[in-house]
Amino acid sequence: MALNVQQLEVANNHLKDALTAHPANSELRAYYLYFLVQTASTLAFNASAIKQAIDFAYNTLREHRSDVYTLSAAGWLNYRQGREMKPHAKDAHTDAGMAAFGRERSKYYARAAELYEKALLVDPECSFAAQALAIAVAENALALPGAATNEDSRTRIANARQALGVFQRVRETLMDGSVYVNMGHCYFANDEFERAIESVRLLALPACAEDP
Repeated sequence: MALNVQQLEVANNHLKDALTAHPANSELRAYYLYFLVQTASTLAFNASAIKQAIDFAYNTLREHRSDVYTLSAAGWLNYRQGREMKPHAKDAHTDAGMAAFGRERSKYYARAAELYEKALLVDPECSFAAQALAIAVAENALALPGAATNEDSRTRIANARQALGVFQRVRETLMDGSVYVNMGHCYFANDEFERAIESVRLLALPACAEDP
């Protein structure tokens, strides 16, 4: 009831009390993590809410390392942290500052990818983790298209190729237009413009236009 009327703090306290009474209940832990993720999103990805969600996810993984749901949620939280990062004002005006910012943000994307890969090792059929892995790798590749150094450029291209490999595997099991859009972005990052256009054109095919 507290959730229905957006009394998040009250709901949080009730859920923590329930977990204190039943700490080994995996369904309850999963629901509480879901609640924390939703709260972070509701609060426009508030830093404190993110930290609470990530801390809880990592605490769960210490005891349940093969929990696919928690691995995927932790991956998503790290991915969103990377996406929400903004450069400091002083960094935004220099190539070196933006390159440093890009590398710092890449750490979150890399951590997200690692968690998604662990989820897929446990459940290779987890389409959420597979798609999310490819998106995290692709966004890491596309985060700073105007890379400031040759090393950054090589990393961007390598990430785009890695993302393409994952998307191609995802495409075999998940018929969704977003897969083709993301593949198009990766081809674009590799300067393979004709393939990028072809991927986007595939969206017009009936099989891609239908709901999965």
